[in-house]
Amino acid sequence: MFESISFAELITILLVALVVFGPQRLPELARKAGRWAREIRKTADEFRRGLDQEVRDLKQPFTEVKADLDKARDDLKAAGDDVKKSVEWIGPPPQVGPSPGEAPADKPVDQPPTPEASE
Repeated sequence: MFESISFAELITILLVALVVFGPQRLPELARKAGRWAREIRKTADEFRRGLDQEVRDLKQPFTEVKADLDKARDDLKAAGDDVKKSVEWIGPPPQVGPSPGEAPADKPVDQPPTPEASE
């Protein structure tokens, strides 16, 4: 609070206060200022605690929903792993055959009947 006030400025403020209020009233005013500062600090602390409690109350449902979503994600991942395992090929490796373009080349070409064969 007093970071920007130098020692010389503080002494000047105290001397002006002493002249304005007098030596009898200055201690009483200092006590009142201390009480006010304490009350302000106390009120600020109560406000901060209330605000922190409100934030915790607001975070709680989100935390619960996040936990439920994390559990659901884990369950879905486990189900996906089970499905993946059930559709994996467990037999011998498949035989590699010709491509669709190569398949007709493997088929024997039908020869038209010759006139000699029909007699």
